[in-house]
Amino acid sequence: MWITEAAAAAASAGGVKPAMFLRIAADPIIRAWSGVGDFRLSADTIETEDGAIYKGVGRLAEWPAFDVLFNGEAGRLSITMSGVDAALQDLAEDSAADIDQAACHLGVLFLDERDQPIAAPLWVVEGEMEDLETDRRAGLRTVTVTIGYGPLDRRRPLLGYWSPADQEARSPGDLFCSRTPLYAEGSEVTWPRW
Repeated sequence: MWITEAAAAAASAGGVKPAMFLRIAADPIIRAWSGVGDFRLSADTIETEDGAIYKGVGRLAEWPAFDVLFNGEAGRLSITMSGVDAALQDLAEDSAADIDQAACHLGVLFLDERDQPIAAPLWVVEGEMEDLETDRRAGLRTVTVTIGYGPLDRRRPLLGYWSPADQEARSPGDLFCSRTPLYAEGSEVTWPRW
């Protein structure tokens, strides 16, 4: 089971609120959670510092949908936090270049009716920072974080073309594509009839 029995029992009884925790391994480590005020989190497999303080960033505009990845797929998710104070938004703008491709962990923690944690957080996404955007409108400040997760370091082959040079690079001496420069886009090819 990927959640503890206590968390599962409390969730099925109702009155449980989920909270999202974001940990970015920059220098210094950036910690944020989807609530108000500071939240002290105990050490676990991801959070190495006991009593680490996660800053409240207000509410999430919407909870992101996580993709289950198979067969070497990679995923992206964007989290938009609204109600961010000006100091936190300035900090995000100043550190945007420093946290590019930093390791990220996204966790979910269940809180009871008194906003106390039921169990340790479930770190559901492990990835790296891809983008950070801020927006300032009258009365509303937002920060959007985009995280890439899955096998992001995989390589895709370059595009190949049906040209004599590309065919020669693939198979030296092969003349299969020797006539392709004679054809232009939109030209009609007359095929011989026997």
